[in-house]
Amino acid sequence: MKKILFLSVVMFSVSVSAEVFRIEFDSDMNSLSKRDLRKRVWKLERAVAQLQEKVFELSYSKPKRVKTKKKHTCYVSAFGKTFTASERTETAAKADVLAKCSKDSHAMHCKDITCGK
Repeated sequence: MKKILFLSVVMFSVSVSAEVFRIEFDSDMNSLSKRDLRKRVWKLERAVAQLQEKVFELSYSKPKRVKTKKKHTCYVSAFGKTFTASERTETAAKADVLAKCSKDSHAMHCKDITCGK
């Protein structure tokens, strides 16, 4: 019960404070006093609590989806076939439609590209 209470207090104190604890490696642990070791353990426990809180937050939150809207659509007709492409920029849409048209017929027949939003 004491451990649960302690963890609750630590988690609460971590969530209240905005300070992020950075733990640095100390190669000479034998030279530290008991007080310094206790202080280090306290910092380590707070850092672990912060990490746990962040892990729980990330595991229970919904992933944010970035919506990419394709705004520009271009098309070209060659030999009775129409090729289309939609991209975020008009230049990218033109390049895509030209590549599609050139793949099926010669590029010289794919010059009249029309674009719109």
